[in-house]
Amino acid sequence: MWFRLMVVFIWIFSSLVNAETPINIGSRYTLSSEIMGEDRRVSVYLPRSYERSPEAVYDVLYLLDGGVNLLHTIGSQYFLAGYRQMPELIVIGIHNTVRNRDLTPSEVKETAFSGGADKFRSFIKKELFPFVDTKFRTSNRRYLSGHSYGGLFALDTLVKTPEMFDAYFTFSPSLRWDNDLVLNSLIEKVKDNQLNSYLYINIGDEGFKLRRPILKLHETLKVNNNNSLRWKVDWLDDENHSTTPVIGQFLAFRDYFSKNKE
Repeated sequence: MWFRLMVVFIWIFSSLVNAETPINIGSRYTLSSEIMGEDRRVSVYLPRSYERSPEAVYDVLYLLDGGVNLLHTIGSQYFLAGYRQMPELIVIGIHNTVRNRDLTPSEVKETAFSGGADKFRSFIKKELFPFVDTKFRTSNRRYLSGHSYGGLFALDTLVKTPEMFDAYFTFSPSLRWDNDLVLNSLIEKVKDNQLNSYLYINIGDEGFKLRRPILKLHETLKVNNNNSLRWKVDWLDDENHSTTPVIGQFLAFRDYFSKNKE
């Protein structure tokens, strides 16, 4: 009797185990890029309402260092959207091949392969945008998110092609790059009131060398607070260089979308 019951229990347990299904949060695609001369991988997260709302279109967040930052970014978006603090987004995580090359705006001899940001930006605009807009139901609003060198790339994009994105979320951006090259250009743009978008910047407890450029930019933003650039700077003294993107993405989403409700 007990033996039969045990056999039945094992059979039921095995059936339950076999019934388990994986939790899928997205899909991965490979683009053969003529501009970059290589294959580029992107991970794509679609909102929870995407399949059941076939007429809906969605804003798109383009996420640099997608292999590292995808999960926490999706988590922040999922939570805030679930409580109607922001809209649902399509998230495009761009994976790296040669990070130093793609995310830096100029060649610096101390950093191997640096200086390929313009080419990488061309790939995003001319190849990745059309791929995403053709394959998915996208709105006309795009956002860019980057950490460290990714933040540097985002700010360089804001300076050179500000119309590419509606909002720029940057976490511990490496603004001291090449003797403040991007910082100085950005400050001039702010002073001349040439920017009309949203900018989020944060910095943690990362030492004077990393915090100095942020302080300089923050002072410029405060002095020119009446121009068309909307901005937010967070000084996160309890965070470090590795944690600022995790905390910062949540804070950036909340600040931007609280000020841009439809």
